[in-house]
Amino acid sequence: MQDLSWFLPSWPPVFGELVRFGALLVAGLLGGELAHRFAGLPRVTGYVLAGVACGPHGLALMQAPLFAGARVFVDLALGLIVFRARPPLRP
Repeated sequence: MQDLSWFLPSWPPVFGELVRFGALLVAGLLGGELAHRFAGLPRVTGYVLAGVACGPHGLALMQAPLFAGARVFVDLALGLIVFRARPPLRP
């Protein structure tokens, strides 16, 4: 009789680079919101802490080959962080 587990996914699941990159974005958003609501810190601080925690020296969710292909996204993210860090305009 044939093994019935041929159609089941592998365990532990293997996530692709795109899923890990999306998880890093979500972690940054959550880290920014948590830093702002609970610690009273600017959201930018939470973004940075989440990036450090998920980077290659933290949980190692992101590896060096992914960074080379994501340079455009890194530049966009840094631009959004700088835009977010500026003080609000007053009329």
